[in-house]
Amino acid sequence: MEVIWLRSALADLYEIREYYEARAPKIARDIALHLRDAANRLEITPYNAPKWPGSDKYKLVITRYPYIITYRIRGEQVQVIWVDHAAQEGRRQNRLRRGDNIS
Repeated sequence: MEVIWLRSALADLYEIREYYEARAPKIARDIALHLRDAANRLEITPYNAPKWPGSDKYKLVITRYPYIITYRIRGEQVQVIWVDHAAQEGRRQNRLRRGDNIS
């Protein structure tokens, strides 16, 4: 499988890095790389993560940093849709309900 980062996920990753650059520059790059690497490993094991209830989207919970990567599988592609902080439950639920920013 090929891992594709949609614009929405790239925007999230950029926001995360910018947030940490302003607060903890030494770990900003590490967090962004860890999230990217975790998502890119989905090319090997895309079905190991659970699905969001009532959705065709999967959630990859990152344990080292409190983030959740939401993705879907389309044919031979793993499409990374969003990257949210684990504490952003309301934002994530609204995105799932509306299908926001999937592009």
